[in-house]
Order: sequence, then structure tokens, then C-alpha cells
Amino acid sequence: MPSPLPAYLLVALAACTMPPRTERGIELVVCDLAGTTVDYGSVTPAICFREVFRRHSLDVTDAELAGPMGKRKDDHIREVLAIPRITAQWQARHGGAAPGEADVQAMLREFVQLDHDLLPTTSLPVPGVPEALRVLHADGVKIAYTSGYPRELMDICLANLRAAGAPVDASCAADEVPSGRPAPHMLLRCLIELDGRDVSRCIAIGDTEADIRAGKSAGFVTVGVVQSGMLVGLTREEQLRLPPHELQQRFAAARARLRTFGADHVLDDASQLPQLIVSLRHR
Repeated sequence: MPSPLPAYLLVALAACTMPPRTERGIELVVCDLAGTTVDYGSVTPAICFREVFRRHSLDVTDAELAGPMGKRKDDHIREVLAIPRITAQWQARHGGAAPGEADVQAMLREFVQLDHDLLPTTSLPVPGVPEALRVLHADGVKIAYTSGYPRELMDICLANLRAAGAPVDASCAADEVPSGRPAPHMLLRCLIELDGRDVSRCIAIGDTEADIRAGKSAGFVTVGVVQSGMLVGLTREEQLRLPPHELQQRFAAARARLRTFGADHVLDDASQLPQLIVSLRHR
């Protein structure tokens, strides 16, 4: 009589015969806002951060500003101020004193006011995204949103999405949880609010490293977007003015970085979500 298989082999064989985790279909899609569903190129937060640091006579490069994108905005300011080169600039202008929490909060207030003034006209939906989300919603997929923005800014973006017909089943802003991205708190709060039962049937879609890392931490399927995202960082009009080969190089670089961040799937933009979900269902 043959000896029984070791337990670890039984587990492995069982895993091989299980259906794909997405076979039953995606139940929840949680979308980022700027650069994913609204504000093509995610240009508004970049403009506002640049202006805030300029007001404080700090010479911050685009790369330094981009590093913490997607995170809660006070965390973003702290990280930039903690860059040794930026800290040295601050100390040179403030008698050797390092930036403190009061400085972070003052700069946050400036950012919020600037962004609040711009968002009604700059946070327009990415073309094709409201229609794609309506298709998913009609198929029973719940649609939620998270953001590095505080609630007062998030609501401006959501108003533009609703006006374009995008479904909004739930949302969570960065100032409504103990920790913003890359912590999974906002995603899991949306999951709980909508009575989600299986994280493997949930998608987190975004355009930043923080978005992808938060999705991985929550156990969601992670999706990165290229063309509308901050890694390319250009409006559609700016993209059209670039030579095609240069634009394609930028797209390829952004796609590679999203893969490096750990994205399970990478799309041109969020309007391609229905096709991705169909492919997952039949894979």
C-alpha cells in the first residue's frame, strides 16, 4: 500500500486544483482620485505643492515633490522637509531651527486653500472613466474612492465625478483614518462599509507607489495607470504637443515603475477596467 503523501504536498495539490481567485468576479473597485479618475496628469497637487514650497523660499525639484505623491498631504510635506538638502535650506532661513509640526500644519493649510480654489475646474474626470465605472456598477461591482486629500478636497472631486455620472458607493479621505497610504486603512474602511467579504475579489487602482503599496498591504488586486498618472505628469494637451517617440518613452518608463512598485496589472488608464475584469474572470 503506498505511503500517504506528505501534508505539504497535499496542500500544494489542493492549491493547484482550486479555481482562480477572480473566477467569481470582482466585487469591489476602490479608485484613487487625482491622476486616476480625475485631474488628468495629477497636475493640481503638483502645482499647489510647488507654490507652497516656493512661498517658503525652498528650492524643491520636481523629483523631490513627486516622491511622496499619493500619501496624506501632511505626510507629503513632512517627507519633503526631511530631505537633508531641503532641511538645510529651511535652517539657513530660520536661524538653524529645523522645521517643526507647527510649520507642517501651516504649510498644509496653505496647500488646502490653493487646491480648494483650483479643484472645481482642474479635477475633471479622466475621459472614459465615468462610463467605464458605470459599466462595472451595472454588473454588480461596487465603486469606492480613496485619496491623499482631506475630506473637504475629496468632496470637490467626487462632486465632479457624480456630475459626470460616475457611481459613488463609498469614499474615505486621508484625514478620516489613523494612517494614510501606504497603510491599507482607507481601502479596508471602504471594504467594511460596503460589506465586502473577500479581499482577493477587490481591486485597488491608482497612479502612485503609495497607491500600489496600500493595495498590496490590503490584499487587493493592484492596478496601476500610466497615461493619466503623475508618473507621466502631463495633461492631455501637453502630451499631444510632445513628439510621439518621446511620449511613448515616458509611458514605457511609467509602466516599468508601476511594475517595480508591485502592480499586478498596468493599464493605459482607468477606462480599461471593464476589459481587465473580464480577462480576470476568464483567465
